[in-house]
Amino acid sequence: MLGLLAFFITPFLTAQSLEKILLFPSGDWELTASQHIELESLVAELKELDSLLIRLEGHTDDVGQEVDNLLLSRQRVENVQRALLALGVAPSAIEVDFYGESNPRSDNALATGKQANRRVRIMAHWTLSAPPPEPLALGDLEELFSGLQEPPQTFCIDPNRDTVLVGEQGTIVYVRAHSFVLEPGQRKRCVELALTEVYELADMLVHRLTTTSDGELLQSSGMFHIGASLAGKPVEIIQDLLVMSPQKYEGDSTLGVYDGVRVANGLMDWQRREEYLGRVPGNLFWECFQVDTTEVERCGFFFCQIRRFFRRIMGKKIVEKAVGTPSPCISIDERREDFEGKYQGFSAEQLKEIPQKDISYYVFSRRGGWANLDWLMKISEPATLFVQLEHHKEQEVRAIFPGQRSIVPLEAYGGGYGKRNLPEGYPVVVLALRFVKGLPQIATSRAIVGEEREQNFDFQTLGMEELKKRLKTLN
Repeated sequence: MLGLLAFFITPFLTAQSLEKILLFPSGDWELTASQHIELESLVAELKELDSLLIRLEGHTDDVGQEVDNLLLSRQRVENVQRALLALGVAPSAIEVDFYGESNPRSDNALATGKQANRRVRIMAHWTLSAPPPEPLALGDLEELFSGLQEPPQTFCIDPNRDTVLVGEQGTIVYVRAHSFVLEPGQRKRCVELALTEVYELADMLVHRLTTTSDGELLQSSGMFHIGASLAGKPVEIIQDLLVMSPQKYEGDSTLGVYDGVRVANGLMDWQRREEYLGRVPGNLFWECFQVDTTEVERCGFFFCQIRRFFRRIMGKKIVEKAVGTPSPCISIDERREDFEGKYQGFSAEQLKEIPQKDISYYVFSRRGGWANLDWLMKISEPATLFVQLEHHKEQEVRAIFPGQRSIVPLEAYGGGYGKRNLPEGYPVVVLALRFVKGLPQIATSRAIVGEEREQNFDFQTLGMEELKKRLKTLN
């Protein structure tokens, strides 16, 4: 048998190699018909590979003169090179060398050894593209949003005592004693209260929160979710919790409390609640909540409750130190440092000039679930926002009004997405988020409500942490 084929595949993921040996009769350099067929099969397998390099080496046995054998090895290897070129292999992919009788692979003292040495060695090397990363195990957008959300802040509280909780973004929650429905054997156990604070646009997006109510556009001053559980099971809240939200954004006379309910498409529907929304000056509880009690009898019932509550707490020292919650009795400088990191739109220097009394809180009550402090956006000239974008099953599109702290879901119709009854001339950022083959993709484009302009949505595939950072830039 004059043609011998041997394969050697490297164990590496991307680097691959193959070796083939062609044998020749003594003194001959011509290829046989069967060897031409072997080369055709080899080229068909290799020539479409990336980074292909074929090295050819010519050899002989030791019969005859050394100089003649060097020439014979050259003839053999060049004959194989011509055959590969004729089969379509690029000249740049072939390297040629010849050694005559100087590099035997077997013993020339034996006939079988001489036959093994009369050869052309073909070595092919190539690189395979690295396999794509495994798709995220996220079945749909709902699971994607769950993966983007930070876990709520949790507090372990004694259900038999009044408790003050202070959230990471400044929200204060007053929990009265006996506010939960508990069995007799549960009343001495820790009740876990979970608080989610949403003040920034990025947080609204990851929680799938928008700012519309019965078709009207809202501007948000802050959103919150409160829930209670014991041993992992939900617990009913039967007394109103007093919630105090730092006034990070100035509203108008239409500011009110809205309840949130998830609807069929996973979005939030906000409904205004007819409830008194108080506004409390910061000096009500600065300096360890020491207040001027001379005004208690003259104030309205709602504010009297707040003042009496803080006076009672500080007088009897019954503030519960919940897990992860600082005592409310902290210095002004410490509280100001805390606010410097929380108030968007205020520099640290500006905050130093703000009087204590001017840092105010909105106060309202509720029994858990989602709440939203909003005021209506005035729309004098309603217009339509429409962007051309291919519809996709797992895709959500939002119009973001950064200056107004509003997010509107755009609906799929025609050849894109749009929304009617928006304020004409307002600049928006249109954000599209979708799932393609299990991976999140994001694209943004700027638009003006009521204007027609060409949109360019350049989708980028990002990891979860990269996506979180990208969304935060919208703040």
